[in-house]
Amino acid sequence: MIKILFSFLFAVVFFLFLAIFGIAMLVRSFLKTKPNKIRIKEDLQILKKKVKDQLLIDLSPWENNELELLSLEQINKKIQRSNAGTFGQGIISSIYHEPLIAYAYKKYGGSKHNALLFAKSSEHEYVYRITSKGTFITMDGKELGELRENGVIYNPENRMIGRINKNQNELLLPIMVKGREIASLINPKLNKNDTVPRALDLVSKSVTDEEEAIFVALAAFELAYNNEQDNSFY
Repeated sequence: MIKILFSFLFAVVFFLFLAIFGIAMLVRSFLKTKPNKIRIKEDLQILKKKVKDQLLIDLSPWENNELELLSLEQINKKIQRSNAGTFGQGIISSIYHEPLIAYAYKKYGGSKHNALLFAKSSEHEYVYRITSKGTFITMDGKELGELRENGVIYNPENRMIGRINKNQNELLLPIMVKGREIASLINPKLNKNDTVPRALDLVSKSVTDEEEAIFVALAAFELAYNNEQDNSFY
């Protein structure tokens, strides 16, 4: 009788252990694919540290007349995959190899559009929360807008403030800011000019600070994250 009772208790304890272990694994998997606000904040600090650690010198100032110097080449570009997710980082440089935009991102599991990207220029910091519903962008801690799959950024009042005319089969990808074309981003996948790897063409000669900030938000997202993905956001 005692042996039977002992066996029964052992079976119950073992079953509870398996149940708790299974629930723990489900919760862990859920947190990987559905990170909460606390997890996002923690991951953002990790990404900021990655950006800081890879910068050996200060980022070069970004001047209006230097937009055309942005290069498709990147410095210290790397991608690491682990159980914690996929991390990517690098520095977008000028054609003279000056560091202009440093970035780091983390891809979560689950949806093909589920990631966190941090990008920093000499003047602004951008945070992109990439989801299947849209990419939510903040600049210097303030909400800039939502980038949707049609390539348009809408501000908090749902007004269009920027757009990239994304077409995987086109060499030039025009970027509009507040109804005005600022420049065309050269599609890295179609660019054949290895001697002068410029990222932009047809650059406007007059760009305001506000236009530049929105333009950089779109260009950084495309060069640092979207162009590297098998499944483009657009």
